[in-house]
Amino acid sequence: MLKIFNYITVYIFLICLWLLIACDAPRENPYDPNADNYQAPVSTKITVHHLNNSSGIENALLIEEKLGLSGRTDASGVKQWYHKETDSLLIIADANGYFKDTTLFTPLSKNNNFDIYLNAKPQIEETNFNSIYFSYDDKTFIQMRAKITDTDGQDDIENVILKLRQDIFNDTLELDNSSVDIYQTSINIDDLPGNITPEALPELNFDLIVQNINGDSIASQPYSIKRVINETLYPLTPNSDSSATGNITFTWQKNNLDFFYTYNVVLYEFSGQVKLIDVFKNISSDQNQYILDDPAIIENLKSGTHIWLLQVEDQLGNICLSGQLFFQYYQ
Repeated sequence: MLKIFNYITVYIFLICLWLLIACDAPRENPYDPNADNYQAPVSTKITVHHLNNSSGIENALLIEEKLGLSGRTDASGVKQWYHKETDSLLIIADANGYFKDTTLFTPLSKNNNFDIYLNAKPQIEETNFNSIYFSYDDKTFIQMRAKITDTDGQDDIENVILKLRQDIFNDTLELDNSSVDIYQTSINIDDLPGNITPEALPELNFDLIVQNINGDSIASQPYSIKRVINETLYPLTPNSDSSATGNITFTWQKNNLDFFYTYNVVLYEFSGQVKLIDVFKNISSDQNQYILDDPAIIENLKSGTHIWLLQVEDQLGNICLSGQLFFQYYQ
């Protein structure tokens, strides 16, 4: 009897299994192509471009938080997603060297092709922030020179601003006509708020701000003046009471300063207008004269009035200038 019962049980099981297989049970899986409620995934292709040209940006990170989508673009700047239907996509795009962008795309179809354009960040590559002290009239200036480049082109830079962090003061740097990348400004500290003295100048912090035409901007680390060389310099000869011919010997009264410095001699030609001939730099601080004997310069000097002045320069590029001496040169 037990064997007969077992046979009957197996027989009933097999019949039930056959009925389950034979019946086409309804499917309720939206991701199953055979399901009654199947929804084909939405195809979205996103291409990330440079702002000012059509080339793609590789390795840009794309994030859509609502759908939990993320990924990086390929070598052509493309990222392909397949996702469920939605009324919109809010895409965050971020790439090294570019400003982050958030873009809303709506409405969506089954197959979407969207473009995102990222603005390259300007790069502050070099800066020189120094003081210039005019000893003959006790005036102090600060000078900022900066090399700034932009992958989107120089026309993408709208303003370069030097801003005093402690107060409401800023000054716009101008583009150097001789270089497309160099911006510069010179500010008399008398124009700074608060009656700033040369001694107090190193206490101030300045920011360099670069603004793009679309409103994006970057700000540098703070800059400060390390030293003002507010010394009096005494150039001696040649002067208006003397003349020179052939090699020129420039003399001055030595200074004794408690930091490393060198002298510079600046020579101009004066014939109705002032023309710079050259700056002779890195003259040792233990010297009180410089002999100009370079044939390439001497042989090209014109007879007539010339001007020279003395500079002291420290290792940071801060400069102190003397007054000008006029002298006659005869070829």
